[in-house]
Amino acid sequence: MIPYFPSFKPLEWSDKKYIETFTEHFPPYSDFNFTSIWAWNTKNEVLHSNLNGNLVILFNDYVTKDPFFSFIGTNQIEETASIILEYSEKEYGIPHLKLIPKHLIGHFQNDLWSVITDKASDDYILSVTFLQEMDKLSKCNLAKAIRKFVKTHINYSVRYNSIDEVDKEIYFDLIDEWNNDKDLNGELNNENIALKKYFDLKQSEIKIHSLFVADKLVAFNTCEFCSKDYAISHFSKTDKAYRGAYEVLCWEEAKHIGNQGIKYLNIEQDLGIDGLRFSKQKFRPDHFLSKYILKKNY
Repeated sequence: MIPYFPSFKPLEWSDKKYIETFTEHFPPYSDFNFTSIWAWNTKNEVLHSNLNGNLVILFNDYVTKDPFFSFIGTNQIEETASIILEYSEKEYGIPHLKLIPKHLIGHFQNDLWSVITDKASDDYILSVTFLQEMDKLSKCNLAKAIRKFVKTHINYSVRYNSIDEVDKEIYFDLIDEWNNDKDLNGELNNENIALKKYFDLKQSEIKIHSLFVADKLVAFNTCEFCSKDYAISHFSKTDKAYRGAYEVLCWEEAKHIGNQGIKYLNIEQDLGIDGLRFSKQKFRPDHFLSKYILKKNY
C-alpha cells in the first residue's frame, strides 16, 4: 500500500497494480507508466505517495537529474497541487511542479496559477495506420528509406518475441555499438542499467520487435501493450551502418501491432534534444500527450 502524503516510499515491483489504479483513467502518459518508471529508476531514487486519492511522485529530471514533484489523479486537483507545491518549496526549495498532464490543466485556469508549456516533455503519439502505409507515400523520405532497404537487404527478417524469450546480450551489444562514437559514458551506463531492468521483466504485455539482416541484429524496438488502443515504445536502437533499418522496423512493427487492434504508438518525449526531436517528428505524429510546468502566482 502506498503511504499517505507527506510520507513516501521507494518504488517496488509490488506497487505496480496499485499505481495503475491511479493511471488507468488516463491515456498512457509515458512518465506515469509503471514499466517506464521502474526501468529508469536506476538509482532507486523515485519516491511515491497518495494525496487525496492522487498519485504523487518524486522524480529526478531525465537530463539535469534535479528532483521535482508531479502527480496524476482525479480528486481535488487544485488543492492537491497546492499542498504538494508548498511541501516542495519547504523541503526542497523547488517552486514548481513538472510533468503535469494536460488532462489536469483545466483545474488551473485562474489567476492563482501559471501554467507553462513544456514541449520537450510532450509524448509523441504516432498513428499505427500511418506507419503501416509509409511505404506507399509518394515523394517521402520514409518511403524511400523503406524501399531502398528492402531492395538492398532481401534477406532481412523481423522477429516478434516476449521480452523473456530473447538473448539479451545481443541487444546490449547493439546499444554499445550505437554509443561507440559518443562521449556518453554516464548516460550509457544509466541506459544499460535501465535496459537490464527492462529485460528482467517477465510480463506478457512486454514485447520486443527485432530486425535482422541474415543473423545480425540491426535494430530493435521494445513495446508494451498498455490498453486496447495504445502501446508504448520504451527503448529503440539501430545499427547506423544499416540505413533505413529503423524505418523498416517501425513499418513492420506497425503491421504486427495493428493486427492486434493497436491504433496508437507512444514513442515518448524528445527531452529538447535536437536529434531526438528530428527522429520523432519525421514519423508525422498524430497528436501529443502534453505535460506542463505549474507554478503559483504569489
